[in-house]
Amino acid sequence: MNGTVYYKKKRKRFSYFDVLKDIFPCRGDGIKDVFRKLAFLSTIIVLGVCSFFIYDYFWSSHKTNQLYDDAKNLYHSMNDETSVAQTTVSEEAEEEHWEFLSGARALWELNPETVGYISIPDTPIDYPVLQRRDPETGNTFYLDRDFNLDYSRAGAIFLDWRNSFDYVLGGKLVEPNSDNLIIYGHDMKKNEMFGSLKLYDTDHSYYGKHPLINLNSNYKTYTYKIFGLFLSDGSSDEFPYFNYINFNSSEEFYEYVNGVKIRSKILNDVDVKYGDKLLTLSTCSSIFSDARLVVVARLVREGEDPYEGTQNNSRNPNPLMPKEYYRWNNERFDSDAEFIPYG
Repeated sequence: MNGTVYYKKKRKRFSYFDVLKDIFPCRGDGIKDVFRKLAFLSTIIVLGVCSFFIYDYFWSSHKTNQLYDDAKNLYHSMNDETSVAQTTVSEEAEEEHWEFLSGARALWELNPETVGYISIPDTPIDYPVLQRRDPETGNTFYLDRDFNLDYSRAGAIFLDWRNSFDYVLGGKLVEPNSDNLIIYGHDMKKNEMFGSLKLYDTDHSYYGKHPLINLNSNYKTYTYKIFGLFLSDGSSDEFPYFNYINFNSSEEFYEYVNGVKIRSKILNDVDVKYGDKLLTLSTCSSIFSDARLVVVARLVREGEDPYEGTQNNSRNPNPLMPKEYYRWNNERFDSDAEFIPYG
């Protein structure tokens, strides 16, 4: 032996305190260490907050989809299993007695503000329609509440509070239907709610494949054919489509439908005439701030081919757009172009 003594280096024990010292600023740290630790902590906080919002978004979306899938399945299964007369006429009273469609009753028992059900065949739109008949909250309540009245970013599909749509009390129709039913829904990124309406604008062939809207009240079934699609400024008085509820004259009616036609981004051969009942679907659009995408249809007349006039369609090369649109786009409306109005 050469007399040399070797000492084994003692391993440092693991300490949570030391870990925390490496993460959080503490006494004795230099300026660079303090900034480094603060930057690291800020990154962790930002990642945590972003992760929470991402999780919350997808979990909320999942819950919303599940809720409306359950409502859809309940509605359609009840209507398929049970046949219920839409209306009956008593020979003694000689007046119409209105009875619930089976699926509508099932949904109405879950939420008595259910007034109908809307679907566009072979599209994601397949939802109950709600209505809060209240002048203060009627058009805002369901913006962030779902069918179960729980908070939801997707909200619900709802009818304008001013509309009357097969409004029945005690089996009797108490007031006539509005001339123009206006229904609102959010434009969701994954095409939930009214998100798929934008496909009428972005995909030229979409209209020809999906020109019909089925809108059932709690008591009757109705089919509408789309004749117009336009962009509007939701806060503007240029064309307040949302205020055309009832028409007191043919002049008022044609003012509205021709206002739709001159703005429509699609052209077709669907004829529209005074006396037709209308349906307007409204959703948000990302084209510009506060933009609205609006789809307008009319009720299919008795004995009419639902698809008549819808198959010969094209893009409108000269739709009248909102002023806000022209501020951001190098386009102009040609006021001298040919326009053939309804009526």
